[in-house]
Amino acid sequence: MADRATWQVMLDELLVREKAHTREGDAIAAARRRLPMVEVDPAIPLTAEHGPVPLLDVFEGRRPLIACFRMWHDGKPAAAQCEGCTFFNGQAGELSCLHSRDVTYATFCQGPYAESAACRDFMGWEFSWYPVGDSAGALVAGRWFGMHVYCLRDGDRVFETYRDTGRATEMAAPACGLPDRTVYGRQEWREDSPGGWPKPFGPCGDAFRLKGRPAAQRERLAAGRSDDLGNGNRATRSSPTAALSSCALSPSSGCPTGTASTCCPSRRARAFRCSQLTRIRGACALRRARPIPEASSNSSTCPCRPVPPRSGRSRSARPCSPSAAPRSAARESSPCGLITRISMTAVAYF
Repeated sequence: MADRATWQVMLDELLVREKAHTREGDAIAAARRRLPMVEVDPAIPLTAEHGPVPLLDVFEGRRPLIACFRMWHDGKPAAAQCEGCTFFNGQAGELSCLHSRDVTYATFCQGPYAESAACRDFMGWEFSWYPVGDSAGALVAGRWFGMHVYCLRDGDRVFETYRDTGRATEMAAPACGLPDRTVYGRQEWREDSPGGWPKPFGPCGDAFRLKGRPAAQRERLAAGRSDDLGNGNRATRSSPTAALSSCALSPSSGCPTGTASTCCPSRRARAFRCSQLTRIRGACALRRARPIPEASSNSSTCPCRPVPPRSGRSRSARPCSPSAAPRSAARESSPCGLITRISMTAVAYF
């Protein structure tokens, strides 16, 4: 606590640093505008509502294009789709401001048109939607979905001018910048905050999920919208394990695009997700024939076999396959507790 005069003095001191930060951002943006450009084939086909269209048409007559490369897990319900992509994809709400600057915003989705566009409609997004299909390799170019790519049209030619991923995408997300101005910040585990400040959001996509599904979906459901994607796989309840089993690089599914680097937002995230999924499967036997209930700290809800009670010891969950379960996983109060903390985006947000 402080009186207003003292508070204003400290605010003015911080303002000096903030202005320096702003000017440095201006200098970086100036350097970004001077980067060389890479020419891209303007005839690369994408899928629109009424059929294939060339990349050139995606610009809709404007010159700059911002393409959000969104991950998709085929056949999975809306609740199991990427929470990070849902978060950042939805930040482009007021398109008229971009259009007034001759900029087009569009989503390049990894999945098929019918079910992915149904998710877009469920969310109420109005920007253009283009599944990339077999053109993923040409557009992603050895990188991965979970990024923004910035392009320029010059007549009938197309050039890639910049791209961002990871925390660099925060610039396009007011839902990141605005909480930074509040006293608690984003309430994420990595933040340097005073002792006792709330930090409910962990490193595994927690900041983008709420009760087992992408957070932005909750208010849509509350408003009565249907999250049925028409793929015959609609989640009847939220489950953190649904997101785990839909990992594009899970051992049972392999990489849907044939190139591992295009499936996940970062190599580090990919390694973390798959190693943790392996640990969980060893500790808790994620079997398709035996669905896992919602996560709970109560070991009686865990599908693992309980250890018979002994004198002076409480019942606890025992790994279904002890030989395959690492000690670190076995030490968890319940394997379901570990499952709750592993989500689809893993550490890509670092």
